[in-house]
This record gives sequence, structure tokens and C-alpha cells, in this order.
Amino acid sequence: MKKLACAALVAALVITVAPSAQADNGQKYVDAQGIAAIVDNDVGAARDQALEDARRKAVEKVVGVMVDSETLVENFQLVSDKIYSQSAGYICGEEITNERQDEYNYYVTIHACVAQGNLEDNLLAIGIC
Repeated sequence: MKKLACAALVAALVITVAPSAQADNGQKYVDAQGIAAIVDNDVGAARDQALEDARRKAVEKVVGVMVDSETLVENFQLVSDKIYSQSAGYICGEEITNERQDEYNYYVTIHACVAQGNLEDNLLAIGIC
């Protein structure tokens, strides 16, 4: 009976751990906060813009790990035009972990999954990585 309980526990751990290990293949998980101004009391638009800002910052964090800072500075406009402007395309999943607003701004914090493989392919294509 004790062996059966141990086997069940090990099986449960394998089932729990295996999917997350597979999900990490070619993906990086980061937290990022976006901010946007509330204009003309349009909170919905500010929320959408803050979420886009958070996605872009998540991609920026992963690019920062993949590319040295000197290369990023030298090629900022190219990376901005080709990579950051399409940041939503690199996000393979996200969870909003916090959102709030004050009188002037809306803030969104996300835990995002960034597809490193796609990002690396596009950085290589523009000669950055």
C-alpha cells in the first residue's frame, strides 16, 4: 500500500511538472508593467494602450537578454521599427497580474510568455543577433 501511494505521488508530480517544462521550450516568462495616459476620460482606451505598452516592455526584456546593450543602442531604431512595433506577435500568452488607475494614468502589469524562437529568427533576419 505504501509503494502504491508513493507511485501515485510520483505520477502526480510528473504530470504536474512535465507540462510546465515543455512550455518553457523556446519561451521566456517575464513580468512587465505598461502605462498609458487617460485622455478625455476614456479609461478603456487607456487600458488597451497600457496593455500594449506592457507587451512591448515584455518583449524588450527578452531582447535585452538575447542582445548586448551596445548592439541595442547602435540599432535602436531598427529594433524599434521591426521588433517592438510587432510585440504582440511574440507574446504566446499573458496573464494580467495587476491593474489600477489614478487620476491621470492607467497601469497594467502582466506575466507574459514570449516566444524566443520567433524573436531570435527576426533579430537574425535584421542582422542584430
